[in-house]
Amino acid sequence: MKKWIVAAVVACVFAACDSGGGFLPEGAVEVTENRVNDFRGPSGAFYDMRTYVVPFEQPYYITVSSARRVLAFERAGRAASAAAAAYIQSRGCDGPISRLSSQDRFDSANEVWTIVISC
Repeated sequence: MKKWIVAAVVACVFAACDSGGGFLPEGAVEVTENRVNDFRGPSGAFYDMRTYVVPFEQPYYITVSSARRVLAFERAGRAASAAAAAYIQSRGCDGPISRLSSQDRFDSANEVWTIVISC
């Protein structure tokens, strides 16, 4: 039941708070110590990763961009989400990962995926 409540809240946040330059909720702040350039994902591709949180709330919002420009990065959602899960596991999740994939968004103007993970 808790997961449904979190998913509903995240859905409301995304619907009301699309920031235009990405898909982060209002009040989201970057966790700068989690910033990684050239993170090697499970597929072997390299990504630039940024983690954002709304203070005292779950989930994590992870922006994933290709470190080495790839054409049609929009179609790389599955690879981006796998890389985000591997990336956040050691940087903030002290429990099992719960993907909120229905909340993932792609910013085509900036070629950036926003992946939503709770843990």
